Amino acid sequence: MQDPATTPAADLDVLQPAFEGYEEVRRLLARDATQGFKEPARRIAGILETSKTSLRDAPAAIRQCLQAGRTAAESLERATSPEEARRAFGELGRSLLALGSADEDLTKGWRIFRCPMAKGFPKWFQKGEEPENPYMGPQMLRCGEPTDWTVGPPSTGDGRAFRPEEASPAAGKEGIAYYTCSMHPSVKQKAPGTCPICAMNLTPVTHEQLATGEIVIDPVRRQRIGVTTAPAVLRPVSITVRTVGILTPDESRLYEVNLRASGWAEKVMVRETGQHVRKGELLMTLYSPEFFRAKTDHLLTFRQSRTRSDPGIPLRTSRLRLELLGMTPDQVAHLESRGDTARELPILSPATGFVMEKDILEGGRVEEGSTLFRIADLDRLWVQARVYENDLRWVRLGQQATIEIPHLPGRRFTTKVVHIHPTVDEKTRTGMVRLELRNEKGLLRPGMYANVDIEIDLGERLVIPDTAVVFTGPRRLVFRDLGEGRLRPVEIEVGVQTDGHYVVTRGLEPGDIVVRSGNFLVAAESRIRSATTYWGGSDDLE
Repeated sequence: MQDPATTPAADLDVLQPAFEGYEEVRRLLARDATQGFKEPARRIAGILETSKTSLRDAPAAIRQCLQAGRTAAESLERATSPEEARRAFGELGRSLLALGSADEDLTKGWRIFRCPMAKGFPKWFQKGEEPENPYMGPQMLRCGEPTDWTVGPPSTGDGRAFRPEEASPAAGKEGIAYYTCSMHPSVKQKAPGTCPICAMNLTPVTHEQLATGEIVIDPVRRQRIGVTTAPAVLRPVSITVRTVGILTPDESRLYEVNLRASGWAEKVMVRETGQHVRKGELLMTLYSPEFFRAKTDHLLTFRQSRTRSDPGIPLRTSRLRLELLGMTPDQVAHLESRGDTARELPILSPATGFVMEKDILEGGRVEEGSTLFRIADLDRLWVQARVYENDLRWVRLGQQATIEIPHLPGRRFTTKVVHIHPTVDEKTRTGMVRLELRNEKGLLRPGMYANVDIEIDLGERLVIPDTAVVFTGPRRLVFRDLGEGRLRPVEIEVGVQTDGHYVVTRGLEPGDIVVRSGNFLVAAESRIRSATTYWGGSDDLE
């Protein structure tokens, strides 16, 4: 019989009363009732028989389901015990489920569950959110797990009991390897039967399960061992690279004051290291015989040039000589206008900032090329942060970073990565990453420590809870939930771990359901019960 879900749709709304009658029977079976089936079963049979007329133009598969459902309803009406009623109820449910899969309007408002220990067709549907198992009754009322509207092999329509192995997820193409108990997986037998420990029916384990590691765990045991699941989802992922850095002066704002002629320090205006100076401020005066001779020669050349119509090359050469010795063009112009013959050369500050180094005292002898002062403009500072080489692959120019200074609790500064050093330190295995900070209020000082968080946006990635991953040597496994109690280990590749999740780079697709808790016990059962071949051992049945 063709699956109605694969046939053209038909208007099956006329079957809603049959679904309601099915719910009445389910409630009776959930209470282990021994009577009360006849009236709703007769009503269902009548509805299905009448529907055959109203749906005479429906596809053949739907008409076959109506006939099979009517036959099952009549068997249910004749049932004299809960066991007979459950057998017929399962076949009725199979037909109604097949019809529901052909018209989604019939499925609205219903919840569908599966019982892994049912002797016949294992699925049923109901109104309530919590399972109320019609196959096990009060003894295991909550035994059931959500599933879908697909059905297993169809009934022949002759009313015979449906064999458990026909609907069992263990019925693989490669045949049954042995039978085991879902409550006691250590029990293994070559033939079907009951568990010697709890007397429950044994379930088959196929060779395919042995090869793939797939196991079946019923809902009751899942609840006992704390198995929960979660989907693999696509979502935006970001990671934070945390490191520490040190504040240093901006190297592009460092200035040195050195001499281009030897001499003696007449007056030193900078009294101490750390003193703040402004651009153009007098730092010291220098007496230099070489400078004094150049100054005197220039005044003579300048006066002689005033009597000529063209000053010519001598005047330009004299001016250039003074500038090369350290005078500014303004100072040369001032000398020419005032005729100043003072012997000292004023040394001025080239920038506004702090004197970081001072290497001169009044009266001291200085040689040509000596560095007297080092001045730093601290309005902008660098943060030199060291990042481990494993994290350097994520860092890019322009990424946003947040900086906290322990000296300034509660203050957070936002900046960006402006430079990544091209080498890695051989000893620390770290690379230098540079950021910049404005120091508007002067609260920041070179040498301070900084906690640096670099925010890295990885875009949309497939993630699963980090608790779902089982580490087995070099491999990473998850247990994928295939539905109907089946759990299969799947080898995956994982990327970064962030916010309680792993990024999955291979092995799963969006929407795949994986076990996120209880993995240790699931893995142990997979080894013991059916997956020793997958896990690298042997599983010879005695």
